[in-house]
Amino acid sequence: MGQPAMAVPLTAEAMSDEEVVVRVLSGETALFEIVMRRYNQRLYRAARAITHDDSQAEDILQATYVRAYEHLRQYSGYAPFGAWLTRIAVNEALGRLRSLQRFDDLQGEGASMDHFAAPGPTPEQGGREFGDDEAPGVSCACAARQQPRCVHAARRGGHEHGRDRCCARDQRRECEG
Repeated sequence: MGQPAMAVPLTAEAMSDEEVVVRVLSGETALFEIVMRRYNQRLYRAARAITHDDSQAEDILQATYVRAYEHLRQYSGYAPFGAWLTRIAVNEALGRLRSLQRFDDLQGEGASMDHFAAPGPTPEQGGREFGDDEAPGVSCACAARQQPRCVHAARRGGHEHGRDRCCARDQRRECEG
């Protein structure tokens, strides 16, 4: 009597990607290493071609394998497994580039905070600092005296001191009630 034929090949080279996926999904998680070894160079080159950075490409490779393992049940088999993995790597690389681009854009804008400065002279230029009852850029005599009629005068078409701005506290008081 002969021994029964094994349905699953014993060597990693003899197993197809689909066979490896089925076995990994059935609990033989260590076989995922076969997939990693098969596609490591291909995925690294794809990530490196997009990012032009070796360390980013290595990070993308790791993230690709983690995502592929997490979503292995979603692999349908319509496309070759290598193409599915490569698509994950490309998407990961493009996502990293987008996030780096956003970060670079924010850093470029943040280099100069001049567009956030209050209008008018700064305290160093001879202007006065504002307290918690004034808004930045307000130079109203009413602000110091906290007179509520200031807002009403401004609404009627003219500020009693000839200015069109008034203290923030009076405006809040007016809004609140």
